[in-house]
Amino acid sequence: THQDFVCNVGRIQNRGVAVMKTTGDNSFEACAMECRQTEGCAAFDFTTNSISDACRLANEDQIPRIGNSGARQYFAERTFLD
Repeated sequence: THQDFVCNVGRIQNRGVAVMKTTGDNSFEACAMECRQTEGCAAFDFTTNSISDACRLANEDQIPRIGNSGARQYFAERTFLD
């Protein structure tokens, strides 16, 4: 659920080891499920656009880019923020 995540307009870190996986899932529900099922996933961003990397998963070491994100929203799991 959305309650399990903190939401911001923004994106995950774009490059480096922080980006764990990308999928074409372009909804909150699908991308959140992908994150929950991926060991080490602490955050994700997604867009509703139909593109190959609509959902992007990141580990806890990533530095999010909060703010102007184009069409993306950023979500971090609350357990990693506590």
